[in-house]
Amino acid sequence: MASYDYNRLNLLTKASQLPISLATAKSHLRVDHSDDDAYITALIWASMRSVEDYTKIALSDAQYSQHISEFPSDYIELLIGGVNSITGISYIDVNDQTITINQNDYYKDYSYNPARIYWKSSFSAPTLSKNERVIKIIFRAGNDISHDPLPYTIQQSLLLIIGHYYENRMDVVNTLNREIPMGSKWLLDGIKLYIA
Repeated sequence: MASYDYNRLNLLTKASQLPISLATAKSHLRVDHSDDDAYITALIWASMRSVEDYTKIALSDAQYSQHISEFPSDYIELLIGGVNSITGISYIDVNDQTITINQNDYYKDYSYNPARIYWKSSFSAPTLSKNERVIKIIFRAGNDISHDPLPYTIQQSLLLIIGHYYENRMDVVNTLNREIPMGSKWLLDGIKLYIA
């Protein structure tokens, strides 16, 4: 894969579905009241982001954009796993006009995780603007949680993180806490992606 002067991932539309339900999190925490519902919901979102940052895999369906500085000769590798659709690729030409690339000029390979985009032999790379964010890919990644629940190892790692945040509400505590062997990272190491 080519290395780029500029290669960035942006979250365009955040996930609307919690990766696990509030009821599941409350059951894990042994909370039977509603006083902390908003706080626990915030912890679910925070734990999801933590897992996504660690594994480089989108958990709950969201829309992303990736900007790169040049057309590679071989393929573009997306910067997050769990991609389920690539909706468009555009670039800024030498005249600073935004041009959408025809879907017939590339194909999408979801068999890799993260997904890849390959150029067809008919595609000829145009002359680009000097803007570093010159090529933009729009795509969706993550599960539709209502139809495709997360694997149990991911759910368990989320619950461990939520439990830690719920019980430890400050950066520094006066008691000596120890990390549980084979905790959330151990559960996630088997699926973690190593993206350059």
